[in-house]
Amino acid sequence: MDQIEKNTITTPAIQDILERCKAYLKVGFPVHLTGPAGTGKTTLAIKLAKIWGQPYYLIQGDDSFNRQDLIGGLFGYSQKVIEDNFIASVSKFERRLTPIWVDNPVAIACREGGTLIYDEFTRARPETNNLLLGILSEHLFLTSDRSGRMTLESVHPNFSLILTSNPQEYVGVNKTQDALSDRIITIQLSQFDEETEAAIAAKQAGIHADQALKIVRFVRRIKQQIQLKHSSVRSSIMIGKIYANVSLHENNPLFFYKCCRDIFGEDLVTLEQIRESWLQA
Repeated sequence: MDQIEKNTITTPAIQDILERCKAYLKVGFPVHLTGPAGTGKTTLAIKLAKIWGQPYYLIQGDDSFNRQDLIGGLFGYSQKVIEDNFIASVSKFERRLTPIWVDNPVAIACREGGTLIYDEFTRARPETNNLLLGILSEHLFLTSDRSGRMTLESVHPNFSLILTSNPQEYVGVNKTQDALSDRIITIQLSQFDEETEAAIAAKQAGIHADQALKIVRFVRRIKQQIQLKHSSVRSSIMIGKIYANVSLHENNPLFFYKCCRDIFGEDLVTLEQIRESWLQA
């Protein structure tokens, strides 16, 4: 069992999202999972790709990306030297340099009919992502033969696309062009329900379900007090892993409270708030 399978769970809320995504992929629509950091977009995308059953390829968007980073490009040359000694006293040498084309994940997935997971795709510039338009609308992608000559290839009919992104107000996130947004189905991910968040925390922190539920309720109480705009399950996982160390929370509760304060931010919450919220959770 790989790390993704080991650390993921399935609750009714997650299963509902997966079933909708599978329905969209089945009829040929790309799926776009968007939401605040810590809502499990990447993990959910990989889980979906595994369920879908095709080989999958993962890339992560970056502002420095260009078309070559996505499709592929010429990287160096292969050299062939031919020596002619037909006449013993005369040596002839011929050196031939052939450009080497290397496919990158987009081209590989398009050619082989795999699933492309384009994580945080809005961190790449819109002009770079324009190549997705040709893939989705014309079912063609630009690549090269072994000689380096550019050519158009048809996209394999089994090709699937899963995108993830953070909200547009995040630093380093670009607005998706309308032409691309019109060709994908977007699912907004927000804070999970208590059952789902507790199940995730229990799985990843290695604690009992009732302990995880107490931690989730504690985290939600604190976040409500300090009015955090975005809620992430990561706080519950962090505290759950600390809680799993019995010596921290039973023998020295003050130390545990200080650890929780570090996670939330010392400038945002007091030890008294931590203690009261923990006892009330």
